[in-house]
Amino acid sequence: MAKSHHQNKLASSSEGGVMVEHNVAIDDSLLPNADELKRLKVIDPTIIQWMKERAELEQNARIGFNKGQLQLADYNLRKTHKFNFTALVFSFILFLSIISAICLFCNKGTFCYRYYFWRGCNCNCCCLFYKSGNQVKIV
Repeated sequence: MAKSHHQNKLASSSEGGVMVEHNVAIDDSLLPNADELKRLKVIDPTIIQWMKERAELEQNARIGFNKGQLQLADYNLRKTHKFNFTALVFSFILFLSIISAICLFCNKGTFCYRYYFWRGCNCNCCCLFYKSGNQVKIV
């Protein structure tokens, strides 16, 4: 039985303004307090056992929900890791292919192609490492 308690406070700030502090305390207990249980037992003697069973079902449902959320987060993390690893492998393959093309052009003596491929390779690597360093971390 969730019970909430709200409290509002006014305080002055150091800049001369007024701040409002709003506190909410929620008691998320699955069973009512002892006085209420006594009153309910007078009405129906089996109500306490029924409430215990319902509280246990509710708690199991909450645990199941939390496990589902953790499984989704774990699945997402694994898929993100696999995607990042695959992208890293493909970028490495691309880097090696560009370097091999540069070596081929060096052997043939074509300066123009060698220069543009080298610039493209440098820009590609810089962009990849810059993007990988700015990814949002999940905490």
